[in-house]
Parts: sequence; structure tokens; C-alpha cells
Amino acid sequence: MKKLLSYTIGVCLLVLAACDEDGTNTVLSPGEDSQLTASKAEIVLTMETAAETAVVFERTDTEYGFSAAVTYTLELDKKSDNFESPRMVILGATPEVALTVTQLNDMMLAEELPGEEVADVVVRIRSDVSTSVDSRYSNTVELKVTPYIAEPPYLTIFQVGDAAEFGWDANVASPMFRSEADNFTYTFTGHLNAGQLKILAYQGLWAPMWGVNGSDVFFRATDADPDPGAFMVGSAGYYTFSLDILKMKYTLESYDEASAPDYTGVNITGDFSGWALIPMANTAANPHVWTLDYTFDADVAIKLATDGWTAQWGTVGVGDKLYGTAVPAGNDDKIEIVAGSYTILFNDLTRQFLLIPQE
Repeated sequence: MKKLLSYTIGVCLLVLAACDEDGTNTVLSPGEDSQLTASKAEIVLTMETAAETAVVFERTDTEYGFSAAVTYTLELDKKSDNFESPRMVILGATPEVALTVTQLNDMMLAEELPGEEVADVVVRIRSDVSTSVDSRYSNTVELKVTPYIAEPPYLTIFQVGDAAEFGWDANVASPMFRSEADNFTYTFTGHLNAGQLKILAYQGLWAPMWGVNGSDVFFRATDADPDPGAFMVGSAGYYTFSLDILKMKYTLESYDEASAPDYTGVNITGDFSGWALIPMANTAANPHVWTLDYTFDADVAIKLATDGWTAQWGTVGVGDKLYGTAVPAGNDDKIEIVAGSYTILFNDLTRQFLLIPQE
């Protein structure tokens, strides 16, 4: 009797049976695993092609010996990790799946792979029919993928030189404002002196730095690299200077500030101050750029307002973003700020704001 019971248990462990509604048994038997192919093996991702298709994967069905509702999952991982913690995409019934440049780039960056460098990744298909049945896997496809950097490492960058407000003193170099439309582009609209202009990644440090080599933007990554030439401002006046650190392009255009209002004061205010106006400071050289060092003890929502409340600004849907463009404020238009210490900047010509966290 013990031998018969042991034999019966053994059969049950080897065969997974399920009863259909009509009472018949369906037996799960091994078959062919899914086979995976990719439309290309080497892929270079760029921001300019973000919405385009990066790669098309095609799979075959996994065979279970009966009609099964199979869930297919695409898994991608660094080759060195060998699917220890892959990025996953649940697939539909179609045997083809196309990943856009943005989707693939996000997966690469989630794997903490460096931008602008070739990375070896592996891709496979996982097949599942039940939590009680082991997953099955396709062959592994190897790819070489070069992701792009979706976010620059600098919240802001800084101006030094004869043309800059504070000259060549790197410790007080003037911050530039970051573009919402293109977060690799930094701009400054205000007064510049005649002379040389260079751009620093950090106050107090002479590298990384941007300058020019002839008419081309030149990036100095370290102090050991050659010192670039300077951007040149021909005469003193109001300008918009823009630098795209991804495309390595710059523009310097005259700006007509004659019709812009001259405010006697710009302030921050909100519930945190009981709606009292806390003044920001400007300079005689750049009266339209306002700054304030301030510590918020809790998360707050602020407005920017002129003396006498003749104008006020906020923003919509920015959350705790550290830069943006303010709009004329209604009751609910505020800039949300996470508790901490900041240097707050506001340009009343462009309505750009910037919050630089203080360490």
C-alpha cells in the first residue's frame, strides 16, 4: 500500500493536470521555448529621435502542449548582471514589440548605465502560465546600446569674465537660468559688459568649463585640459546669451529692455510669512535680476510679488521643480518648494526663476 501511494504521489508531481468545465483533464507537457530576435544589434539613441522606434523584437510562442493563456514579459539587463534585476515590459498577444528610443533609453538609465557610452545588454522573453508553474525563458539576445543623457548633471552654470557682472572671480560667478523647453540649454538675459565671457559648471572651480575654439563651443572637462577661448561681447548692453551644452551651440543676441517695467522691489511671500513681503535684492548693474538666500523650515508654496502688489507671479503644476518660468499669478498659482535652504533667483524680464539648494 505504501508503494502504491508513493507511486501515485510521484505521478502527480510529474504531471500538472487541470479539469476543464466539461470534466476532461488537460496535461501540461514540455514543448518549444519562445525564440527571440532583434531588428538590430547595435543601437545609438539620441534625444532628436526620442519618439522614433529604436528596435523591434519578434518572438515565437512558447509551447505547453495545450491551449494556454501565456503572459510574455520582455526582460532587459546589463550583460554583467545576467538578469539578476532586469527591467521588464509586459507584452501583449502580438509576436512583435517595438521599443521607442525614449523607452529603451529610460530602461538603460534605470540600469545606471552611463550616457554617451556603449553598453552591453542582454534581452530575453519570460513566459508564464501560472504562479505554480516555473517560468520559461527564450534564448538571450545581446545588444550594444549607446544611451543619451536625459538630464544634465548641472542645475545651473555660471558666467565669469570681463563681460560678466562680477568679473573673473569664480567664487561669485553669476548663475544662468535653465530652459524648461530644453533642459540642456541655459540662458541669461540681462546686462553684459564688453569683453570676454566663459562659463563654469560650478562656482569656485575652473573646470568643467565652456568656451570657444574658433567658432565652435569647446568643453574643458578637467583642469588638465586646454583652456578654451572666450565668448566675446562686442559692446556693453542688454543681451540674451544661451548655451546648449548637449549640442554645443551658443547664441548671443541683443535684448531691448526699454519697454520693461522698472520695479522698486520684488519679494517672496506666502502662508509661511503670513503674506508679509520678504524682499529680494538686485544690483545697479542688473536691476532686473533678483536674489535672496532663504531657509524654509517646512515645505511651502510661495508667490513672487512686487512692492505694493502691482504685479505677482507663480506657476502651475511645477511641484518641487527647482527652475521654471513664472506666470502672472492668480490665487492658486504658486511655486512649491521643499523645506531647505536656497538661493532664490528671479529675472523679471523673462520671468525665469531658479532655486539653488545650499549645502
